[in-house]
Parts: sequence; C-alpha cells; structure tokens
Amino acid sequence: MRPSLTFREAEVLKFISTFWEQEGRSPSTAEIAKGKCNNIQVMVERKSRNTAWVIVRSLVGKRYLTEHWWNDRTFWRVAQ
Repeated sequence: MRPSLTFREAEVLKFISTFWEQEGRSPSTAEIAKGKCNNIQVMVERKSRNTAWVIVRSLVGKRYLTEHWWNDRTFWRVAQ
C-alpha cells in the first residue's frame, strides 16, 4: 500500500495526468510550476520550479510516478 498524498501532491499528480492526456507528453518542472495546460490555468501557480521539483520527487518516492530519462531530459508517467 502506498503512502497517502498531501493536497499539493494530489494536485500536481492530477495536473501531470491531465497534461499527458491533453498534450501527449510529460510537463517540464517550469510547466508544472506555472500550472497551465493549453493556456488554461489548471492549478495554483507555484513561486518556483524548485517547489514543483520537490513535489515531483516526493511523488516518485511514494511510487505514484515513474521516472524515465530520454536525451538528458526527465519525464514522468503516472504509475499504475
């Protein structure tokens, strides 16, 4: 059983899932921090990319996201 999520973690996880569905790719940390998908504000904008990175790392650690690498770029997928 996976650990429970905080409100912010759940919000970012839903954003990544929505971004994958609409854009067909993983969002960058800058895109996660902005919180926009197709120029629509989906979640609250974060003040820095580092905040988004910390939340994503937490989601990877809790096994809600899987991390993949391609040409020195990290991308994340929602774990099944």
